[in-house]
Amino acid sequence: MPFLRVEKKKSDNYIRILESYRNDDGKSTHRILYSLGKVEDYTPEQLRSLGIKLHELGGDEVKKTFSREKYVRLAGLIMVFK
Repeated sequence: MPFLRVEKKKSDNYIRILESYRNDDGKSTHRILYSLGKVEDYTPEQLRSLGIKLHELGGDEVKKTFSREKYVRLAGLIMVFK
């Protein structure tokens, strides 16, 4: 199943969509499906919007799920929903 991760490199942090799989030796590992680019290239509002959209794609409404001023950690990003 794909998941979202913020990968920290020497110079920047990158948002990536990865999936887990087993290699030829049977060891669990990850592969990058898509790179969304550098975290710094997004505004806080764009990151919030991305988090909300991903949550809604999961089949739920953000307003129903989170109570007032609920803090959510998504892929290393702290998001606040009111």
